Amino acid sequence: MLSRSRRMWDIFDTCERVARTDATVLVLGETGTGKELIARAIHRRSQRSGRFVAVNCGAIPRDLIDSELFGHEKGAFTGAAHAKPGLFRHADGGTLFLDEIGNISEGAQASLLRVLQEGALRPVGGHDEIPVDVRVVAATSTPLEADVKAKRFREDLFYRLDVIRLVLPALRERPEDILFLFASFASRAAKQYRVERPDVNDSFLEELTSYAWPGNVRELDNFTERLILTKTPGEVLNARHFRRLMRQPDPDSHKHKEGKTRPLADLERPRTPAIEPYLDLGKPLEEALQPHLESLERAYLEACLKQNHGRIARTAEQAGISRRTLLRRLNHYGIEKSEFKESS
Repeated sequence: MLSRSRRMWDIFDTCERVARTDATVLVLGETGTGKELIARAIHRRSQRSGRFVAVNCGAIPRDLIDSELFGHEKGAFTGAAHAKPGLFRHADGGTLFLDEIGNISEGAQASLLRVLQEGALRPVGGHDEIPVDVRVVAATSTPLEADVKAKRFREDLFYRLDVIRLVLPALRERPEDILFLFASFASRAAKQYRVERPDVNDSFLEELTSYAWPGNVRELDNFTERLILTKTPGEVLNARHFRRLMRQPDPDSHKHKEGKTRPLADLERPRTPAIEPYLDLGKPLEEALQPHLESLERAYLEACLKQNHGRIARTAEQAGISRRTLLRRLNHYGIEKSEFKESS
């Protein structure tokens, strides 16, 4: 996962710390925020020898979820012509990612609780318990507390799942990631489809950063791919292109095609500083933005350190990041905290 957001960096730090444990993780976040990517990242760093298995609990009929997760014996129910091991046994030694966990049936909730407590499962129609070693990462886009209160989700299972909680912010809550991710997705899609990266102007970037992105990172990724596949070679993309791709009404539609008058909506929004004097337009977007973003971050951290006389804890609190993240960024920029301490 890619991010410039301090909130996301703190989540990455937590993932690093808990990955090699067996602790159950509950990932919360809107659709499209990257919950499965977080689960995969935890698995990759866990050093578990088994596979990563992902299952969307909302896509499986409730009367079949027990069989899918825990398996069944031959003849356990009508149509069970063969025994089936189930996804827990398929993930033995690895990680099982249960997306939209709130959709599983009451019976499956009881069975899941037992697996988490005892490390063993009983297939549907079976009599013997089978030991399994599976790390569970569960996710949901809706608050489980409401389902617990409404008696739709077991309270004891909720607390078993909610050992480590990761809350992924929506893309609109971390606007510093929009341009960064757009540049990354554009580079990837251009390379995949063997076309040139798009050239964009400041009005396009304004539309890009002011849009709410209800589908979050997934929507931005899909939008960027659509842009790459439909753009005209050599064309500089502007606000009108953005609105057309997003299927939004164009307030400039009554104007001449070559008109340069900016719409009032643009004038009412805070403008991005003029791009030409500051950014090298001969470079791809991501490369052009990189030094300026880092320069701003460095200046911010140095100002905070100066204000707090080099005190790391106070600086981290003011910046809204963890102490570990702050130290990592200071090391990245070669900033010495001792330079900001008060002289005796």
